[in-house]
Amino acid sequence: MNVTKTSTRQVVCATLVFASIAASSPSHAYRLIQNLGTGRVTGGSQVTCTDPSGFAHWSSANVNWRHNISGVGGNPGVAAALYNAMNAWTFVTGANQSASYVGNTTAGFSTDGINSISWGSNSQCGSFNGCLALTALVLQSGQVIVESDVVFSTDWTWTTNGSNYDVRSVATHEFGHTLGIHHSDVPGATMYQGYTNQWSSLETDDKSALQCSQNRYPPTLTCIPDGGIDDTLYNTSCCSGLMVNGSTYCVNPADYNNGWASCYHICGSQPTANNCIAAGGIDDTLYSTSCCSGGNVPYSTRCLNPADYNNGWASCVQTCQ
Repeated sequence: MNVTKTSTRQVVCATLVFASIAASSPSHAYRLIQNLGTGRVTGGSQVTCTDPSGFAHWSSANVNWRHNISGVGGNPGVAAALYNAMNAWTFVTGANQSASYVGNTTAGFSTDGINSISWGSNSQCGSFNGCLALTALVLQSGQVIVESDVVFSTDWTWTTNGSNYDVRSVATHEFGHTLGIHHSDVPGATMYQGYTNQWSSLETDDKSALQCSQNRYPPTLTCIPDGGIDDTLYNTSCCSGLMVNGSTYCVNPADYNNGWASCYHICGSQPTANNCIAAGGIDDTLYSTSCCSGGNVPYSTRCLNPADYNNGWASCVQTCQ
């Protein structure tokens, strides 16, 4: 699944030939990715959620992601944009997806057991000229996804301010593909085929795709790792038993301290005996705690509430070196 740019308009394509979608545009026009093969794939047929042969899906709701920062230059906002794109899918009500940004990696667009986001040349997109980003799935029998990778083309200039080409917008679309969601025929949906820099927030059609997928294939959801997103109502819990102080964010602000229905927080790390956070652990950006090393991993700062980034840092964390 890749996003492409042409000289006339932005289109979203896939790297394999897909079954056609009906010309009409119903209110719910999402499709899921069906690929009956095993191993690494970058495409498949577009099917409905009720297709008897099923579609690609995760068996676990917990998916850990790592970021290969090589090739993105000196823009620290890129990591935050990727994190916020993951959270868009984590915050879907009626689904229990939990994507965790767990740090950096040297891994790239290859089958290695690591779910990675990397930056590479246009050649990864095959014959599609103007490819912006490409997603690969690694499938086991039964169309169970066991790994996914996303590569952004370094042939284009990437931004984090909403102008072309916006990292968060394209990443939100690509993370939909990593969840087994194909393209939608609903204009304005994040999974619509035409590129837009307004992809960063999910529409009803996008949310319905994940809800239906998880209703058919309910994933298991274990404890949330350090740095992951936990729901404040404790349908799940942090593996560490700790949340980051002050990190609670409610999609509906009225829920704060009033039912907590749409509220989440970030799972923290247990301090060492010296009351600091060890390498690889999660430290809050406001320094209620501190990294034992005195430094954080470059590009690792992210905020549960995007508005806090560079503006108070209330819900923000970083990974310790």
